[in-house]
Amino acid sequence: MRLPDRVTGLFLVGLGAAAAYGGWQLPPVPGQPVGPNVFPLVIGTGLALCGLAIAFGIGHSFEEEEELIPVEGGQPRPPTGKFYGLRALLPPALLLFYVVVADRLGFIITAALIVFVTRARSAQDGSCRCRSPCWRRSAFI
Repeated sequence: MRLPDRVTGLFLVGLGAAAAYGGWQLPPVPGQPVGPNVFPLVIGTGLALCGLAIAFGIGHSFEEEEELIPVEGGQPRPPTGKFYGLRALLPPALLLFYVVVADRLGFIITAALIVFVTRARSAQDGSCRCRSPCWRRSAFI
């Protein structure tokens, strides 16, 4: 089921308005020019503006229609691999890896390892469409 852009945009407008209203209700902190209400106000206002842009179709003319390329033989080849069924467990596993290892190795090395693993995984899936090897490209991300 696909929702029309107008419905999705109006939902985001309502969600942004609720966040902005919730931020508006927070009491200010005495002696500080910026209180805890600013962040929800800014996020809610931005979300509502983006929802309006989606609802009115602003920027829709810049989108290109997707070109469908016919598959040889009629049906695409199903994905294969020993661990293909476990691909949904990769994000939680990487999150647990970060929690366990980040204190010992630091953020930079841990983040680099996570990027390397996800890029290597996308190269196995075939979702990496770069011309250079993915390990070389991930060094610059």
